[in-house]
Amino acid sequence: MGFDEVAGATAPLFADGFEGTLTPWIANGGVDVSGGPPAPTEGAAILLAQAGSAMTARAEVDLGAPVTSGPLFVRAYYYLPSGYAVTDLSVLELHQPGQANMVLVNSPQVGLYTAIDARGGGRGAFALPRDTWTCVEILADIEDAPDGTWEVWVDGVLAMSISGLDTFAGGVNRITIGITWAGAGQEPSTVYSDSVVVSRSPIGCL
Repeated sequence: MGFDEVAGATAPLFADGFEGTLTPWIANGGVDVSGGPPAPTEGAAILLAQAGSAMTARAEVDLGAPVTSGPLFVRAYYYLPSGYAVTDLSVLELHQPGQANMVLVNSPQVGLYTAIDARGGGRGAFALPRDTWTCVEILADIEDAPDGTWEVWVDGVLAMSISGLDTFAGGVNRITIGITWAGAGQEPSTVYSDSVVVSRSPIGCL
């Protein structure tokens, strides 16, 4: 796992490419390690998630000590095969105590769903492409309102940004990846994920 894509980046809090087994991830629903296709972004394995409507297929990992303030960066690669319409698909969650999560949605545009801030999040204008690996990096600045921010970078380009948020509800202590939720109107879906890195500094793409 390469996690020095950005020159001068600090050591990550977590990095994993799903090589061999799901450990240290915990599976919830139809999720497992696969050798592809598609070919992994690096290494020999990827995460395969498959879910029907109103279902989840996700892998979860604890970060240890919670991140209670300041910037938190999460980078992952996603591959969404064609063959189903994307209408209500969530692919990443940053967990805080209880149900106070921040969720990367693709519905079909990338955006944020959150129960922490009264506004509930927002949407950008960019939809993740199909049949190709896409580098997605989240910046969540963990602060009380109005100092919290949420940014989504796709292949190194800013795809959406929301500022003035309340993003603190005890501190981010877990991340979840795969199909973290497929809404009631979402067709049965498959999502591949790879090369996950969590850091306090920008990560960048491979």
